[in-house]
Amino acid sequence: MIWARFAPIRTPFASRIATRGLTLPLDEFHALDRRRRAAITESEQLRAEQNAMSREIATLRKEGVDTSAAQQRSREMSDRIAELAKDVETADASFREMLAGIPNVPHESVPVGRSAEDNVEVRRVGEPFAMDFAPKAHWIWVRNLGFWISTGRRKLPARGSRFTSGWARNWSGR
Repeated sequence: MIWARFAPIRTPFASRIATRGLTLPLDEFHALDRRRRAAITESEQLRAEQNAMSREIATLRKEGVDTSAAQQRSREMSDRIAELAKDVETADASFREMLAGIPNVPHESVPVGRSAEDNVEVRRVGEPFAMDFAPKAHWIWVRNLGFWISTGRRKLPARGSRFTSGWARNWSGR
């Protein structure tokens, strides 16, 4: 969140994000930051005032003075502090949501482009393998070779990517 306060200074950051077709919502960041900081400041001031009032109420009670009005004011301060804490939580959640929408910043050496076709080939090692047949997709090979996913209770056929696999027989000890 701190970088959002100094983002106008960091124009290279904003310009690199712009190469990805995005603009940073700096005005929204600054408005949220001001709202959050104001809520924190007011909350801390009220908390300090409430602590001083609590000490004053304690001394007045020892003297036998009625403190019901001061206690009511202290409760009102406590309610306002709780409201401000909710405002801070809401602002923090909005910050996290905005920050989650900002992609990684490309390095200066990365060429600007909209798709994979705009990539620059830096070097090529060896020659691409030439096949005299149409290759099969990996999920077809997995099914044909008998790979399965073991869930502990039963074996499921492997589908999609990021699966742990083994031979259908004797892989999970069964």
